[in-house]
Formats: sequence, C-alpha cells, structure tokens
Amino acid sequence: NYNEASSNVSKISNKDKNPETLFLEALIYKEMGDIESSHLILKYIIKEFSNNEYSGYARDILDDK
Repeated sequence: NYNEASSNVSKISNKDKNPETLFLEALIYKEMGDIESSHLILKYIIKEFSNNEYSGYARDILDDK
C-alpha cells in the first residue's frame, strides 16, 4: 500500500538529511502517480547529496523520464 508507505516515510525524523530515505520517498510518489513530487525530491537529492550513490540513482531515473 503506497499511501501507507508514504505516511510512514513522512514520519521519519531527519529524512531530509538521509538520501536513502528521500530516494525511497521519491519512488513511492512515482508509483502513486505523483511524478512532480517524485522529480522534486530526486532533484533535491542530486543538489544536496551530489557525491552520494543515491544522487546517481536519482539522475538515472530523471534521465529515463
């Protein structure tokens, strides 16, 4: 259930400092059909965590859109 997963992820403290959690949230939004929110989060990951492996994953998803 993506709605429940989204709700649970939103409850995680300091998620904005964790690219893995943000990436999961972006994937959940994508699966729920909220592409705009997903892309905003992916762009945030690229900007804020440019040297992290999740930045590369985010770029791959955005390149495939």
